[in-house]
Amino acid sequence: MPTKEEYSYLAGVMDSDGCFSFCKETENKSNVYPRLIVANTNEELLYWLKDTFGGNVRFNKKGFKDNWKPLGMWVLGRQKALDLNNKIFDYIISKHRQTLIFRVFNCAKKFDLRVEGNRLSKDNIDGRLYLAEQMKLANKKGVAVT
Repeated sequence: MPTKEEYSYLAGVMDSDGCFSFCKETENKSNVYPRLIVANTNEELLYWLKDTFGGNVRFNKKGFKDNWKPLGMWVLGRQKALDLNNKIFDYIISKHRQTLIFRVFNCAKKFDLRVEGNRLSKDNIDGRLYLAEQMKLANKKGVAVT
């Protein structure tokens, strides 16, 4: 079980090198799921994230330029990403809007309406896609428009 210090450290990493995002389902492109990503060249950091919080790590075979280190990514998705978001919520500083979008997604999941074949209803999918669009806006570089 991670400590408060480890959660707060993760919040700092997410604020600087992390990304809160939604990814399209492989089987159902109209649905999305949440994921946390940290991109970094520090292998030790990425494997610490995996060992401490779960998820997966993968590296490019080489850097984008000849003299660059390979870039690695730590990825944690679905409910585990939402649960971890709740643990780091109080420590996040610069990406607070993104953590709020994840919280709304998590709350809305509790009221998912299922239709035949245990599929999500159109309203649920539309709501998820709306949150994914809001996340894209929150992650957009440059000056925030309010």
